[in-house]
Amino acid sequence: MTGGQISAELARLYDDFEKGGQINNIRNGLQNIFDECFLNALCGSFYREALDRSFSLLRRVENSALPYVSVKYRFDASYAVEGLCFCADVLGFEKGKKIIFESSGNTIYISADMKGFLFSVSNLLANAVKYSAGEDIIVTLKSDGKNALLCISDSGEFSYDAFQSAVIKTGSLGFAISFFESSGGAFAMESSDGLTAVAVKLPLAKNSLPAVLPLGIEELLYDRLSVIYTAFCGH
Repeated sequence: MTGGQISAELARLYDDFEKGGQINNIRNGLQNIFDECFLNALCGSFYREALDRSFSLLRRVENSALPYVSVKYRFDASYAVEGLCFCADVLGFEKGKKIIFESSGNTIYISADMKGFLFSVSNLLANAVKYSAGEDIIVTLKSDGKNALLCISDSGEFSYDAFQSAVIKTGSLGFAISFFESSGGAFAMESSDGLTAVAVKLPLAKNSLPAVLPLGIEELLYDRLSVIYTAFCGH
């Protein structure tokens, strides 16, 4: 594909999305652009800018496609969040951010759509990196015996206008809030005096459910279209 063809195809895909086009067709079109741009990413700024625009659209597509899946397994949220924090720390390095993960070290099993959970937490981390004015972003995960409690705190106050724009249907926080609530949990955020804290509560899984392993660091970082890249790239 030439540069002109890539630009025209991106414009068409954006238009299809705005008009409520078929999500699978939009994803397939984006995949073709990703393939071309990754091959030519070192050939100039055009391809890198096209990648950013493609990731922006992919994130909007994923944000609008809230999965309603009957989950019949459980996974360790501590393992999943620790892996996401490591990846976010790598991707946030250029912005001068440090992601610090703190937990008890115990397994904390939850039952939720795994991709939705990984994408929602990735969205929260990406917003923290984007809006934080300080260097450190603290992520804590613990259990109160009934629920998994996730907290993300940083030193960048999240303005009301920014929050409103982020909770629209295709916004990152809008997806995360809908996902956590549809999974039987709750979401809260407080921003004042230059500090922002996001808190998430999700019910613990029943022990009778079979356990599966979440995506690992290698799978998240080596797949350029994984949830972590989709959340972080193209901002």
